[in-house]
Amino acid sequence: MFGKLVCLLALAAGMLIADLPKLGGTGRGERLLYGALCAVVLYLAVIFVTDAPLPNLDMLFDRFQRPAELLVRRLNPAQS
Repeated sequence: MFGKLVCLLALAAGMLIADLPKLGGTGRGERLLYGALCAVVLYLAVIFVTDAPLPNLDMLFDRFQRPAELLVRRLNPAQS
């Protein structure tokens, strides 16, 4: 866990060092989008570091698998 945390902190520091000077000249919308993406990355980082059984992105995609299969089946003329 300590190795994962060190790696994560190094990557986050590099990202912030590279991005913060560029964020000063952006508008409010861009900063909000950047913050939202950082929140998602932070959530996934917590899951990665702690190995917590929290919902992950693949669980989100699994939720859409069944409706996607139904949609593809309805749109495919060979299977209708």
